[in-house]
Amino acid sequence: MESPYQTPESSDFAPPVPGPPPRINHKLMWWSLLGPPAATAFSNFMIAALSLHGDYGIGFLLTVPVVLVVIIWGAIVFHRSIRGVYAGRSKVLLRFGYAFGQIIVCLVVALGSCALVMNVH
Repeated sequence: MESPYQTPESSDFAPPVPGPPPRINHKLMWWSLLGPPAATAFSNFMIAALSLHGDYGIGFLLTVPVVLVVIIWGAIVFHRSIRGVYAGRSKVLLRFGYAFGQIIVCLVVALGSCALVMNVH
């Protein structure tokens, strides 16, 4: 019986060809990156459209729980999109970087859109 493995002594020795590298699901990644800032701006604009003029902008505090839930959703989706490509410390760093980055971006978008709609009233 012949061995299924090639040996260096055989005349047609060739190293095994590796499979294709894992790929990032770009669609999931972009949804996870764009979802939280879009939800922040949308919730601020909706609260501004539905708020009364005498409430002193207290409705804008409702943006915080909405954005927190969307950031957690985005972290799960982002983790799924990079699952096969990164491993170990780089994956942990990416996950923490994603969370901190989204918090900073959403804070800037929230303050910017809040200032924008407050000037409209």
